[in-house]
Order: sequence, then structure tokens, then C-alpha cells
Amino acid sequence: MNFGVKQSLAEKYLVFLSGHSLPISKTWLADGLKNFTDDKIMGVYGFVWVLPDGSVWEKLIFNEYLCKLRNIFKKQIIIKQGAMGVMGFTNAIIRKDLWGKRNFNEEYGLGGEDGEWANYWFQKGYQAIRDIKFSVYHSHGLDYKQLKQQWEHWRSLNRPQPFKPLDFRKK
Repeated sequence: MNFGVKQSLAEKYLVFLSGHSLPISKTWLADGLKNFTDDKIMGVYGFVWVLPDGSVWEKLIFNEYLCKLRNIFKKQIIIKQGAMGVMGFTNAIIRKDLWGKRNFNEEYGLGGEDGEWANYWFQKGYQAIRDIKFSVYHSHGLDYKQLKQQWEHWRSLNRPQPFKPLDFRKK
């Protein structure tokens, strides 16, 4: 990712969107950018909801309507510490000046460089915003066993690992 960022013409913000993710609205990007109201905001991310062709299991776990119901009064939430899914680069915006001070750790070839980068800035007193309006549709069509393997994979990303293909991913 560092290579791509270095090639970009971005001046203030870096936007990350997984190649097979779909923004939820035409105002998605503007909605995300509106959250940079304070110098202590390092980035913005949103929820991940299942695509229409997602598996039954993905539809149960990454359900847009249940998420909206649970967050009916919480459109934006200030996040002050890292956890699984916080500032995941499936859909995120970060400040380019912060990336310039600390690039992504490329030892995380298998993933997790997004969380590691965010945790660095959390420890420096920065915050992230989770904005429901900055959510995306994204899924892989994984069955129950594959979702369990994916969850275990995500849990392993708290330390650097070299890249290798993930057998449980269909697409």
C-alpha cells in the first residue's frame, strides 16, 4: 500500500476502498470527509454490510438492517482505541500527513497493517470516527466454516506475517 500512496496525487486525505466493495450512497465520500473536524481525528471508517449475493451466514452476521437498528441514534461514534475492524481499509479515509510521518508496516504482508497503523496513532492520543454513512457493501460468499476461518485469520493479524493466499476465500 505504501507504493500506491506514494504514487497518488492526494494532498490531504487518503481513501481506501476494497476492489469489490460498493459505497452505500452517492454522497459516501463527502459523508466520510465531513468527519475531519478536529486535528486529533486520524481517520474515518464505516460498517461493512453484505452484498446481495452474499451467503446466508454473511447475511446474518453483516446485516445492514440490524446494524442500522442497533445504531439508530449513533450515526457517528468517536473511537479511542483499536479493536478488530477498527479503521479497516475495506473502507477508510486517513490523513496523509499522518501517513507521511509513519508509513504502513510492510511486514504485515498477510494483512493487519491498517490496524497496526491506527493503533500507533491511538497511542499518540488520536481518534477515529466510525460513521454509518461511510459504510460499504462487501462480502466473499463464505459459508459458516469459511467465515470461522476468516475470523481466526483476522484474530491472527495482531503480529506481522508474510503474504500467502487464503484458501477459504472464494472471491
